[in-house]
Amino acid sequence: MQKNTATPHDGNAKTPPPQGVTAVLIDPHGAVIASAASFHVDVPQGCSKREIQEILARRDLAIDAVSRLSSKTLSAHLSINTTAQIMREMCSAGGCKVLIVSIGYSD
Repeated sequence: MQKNTATPHDGNAKTPPPQGVTAVLIDPHGAVIASAASFHVDVPQGCSKREIQEILARRDLAIDAVSRLSSKTLSAHLSINTTAQIMREMCSAGGCKVLIVSIGYSD
């Protein structure tokens, strides 16, 4: 028989909320084109957790947006840099916007 090593919950302990970043690509009319989130916890030196989560969410947002707006054959063969460039062009020339929402952070 295996020994129970779980710590009993005393009802007073507060579990900290998860921290993450959600990125949303919005068209000029306010409709959502794509979204992505990162709750990544491993942080390389020189970056805050929030910074790396935003970088990852933006990267995944570009991939999701291009995937939704193009054929599977095309999107499967585009690099991450190309998808990011397409999203940047959509925002600068096409009127789209990227909304970044921080979740679980105090500020």
